[in-house]
Amino acid sequence: MSTFSHAASEGFAIVEPHDSAPLKSWLGFLALFDSKDGHGRCGAAMVTNMLGEPLEFRVSEPMRPSAVQRALYGDRLWPYVDAELIANRLLGELRRSPTLILTNRVSVLDVASKTTLCFVTHANVFQRSDAARPCRQLEAVGATKRALALESATGASLASCAEQVANAMRQFDPVEAFARMETAYGKLAESDGRYR
Repeated sequence: MSTFSHAASEGFAIVEPHDSAPLKSWLGFLALFDSKDGHGRCGAAMVTNMLGEPLEFRVSEPMRPSAVQRALYGDRLWPYVDAELIANRLLGELRRSPTLILTNRVSVLDVASKTTLCFVTHANVFQRSDAARPCRQLEAVGATKRALALESATGASLASCAEQVANAMRQFDPVEAFARMETAYGKLAESDGRYR
């Protein structure tokens, strides 16, 4: 049976099983969502095994840009916050190195990473963000009941992403992991005011 610990480190909460054995293939998730007050952006990163079981979970405190920052950055504010202030930091803090990271925001696809980064959503809600970016749809297999749409910064990363997501889809719905992450973040915010 796994036991879980909770500790705070530089604005990140970490929850991970102590007795989790290293696996050959880990899947990463990078979720960004609006803060509960609607004035900021929060982020979470989770590493799972290929069954969707969490091995590592980290969150950022909400980023709330000032009026001056909103004026200076203009339309580039949220892409900058998403990629530079949240995504890069969360990915850099991970103790495990997943072979693939799935994200729920297209704005972070160009984040420099040592691993493949791919946007994923259910195909019925997919809207292509950039006609120049490669995308692909995967049909439902195994535990996943819906088709998924993938978008990546490069064709090479899309091919790798599609293969790994297809393998994961045999066990669980990768998009559902984002809902679990947002729920976990909400529970953390209920108990720790820094995350509200």
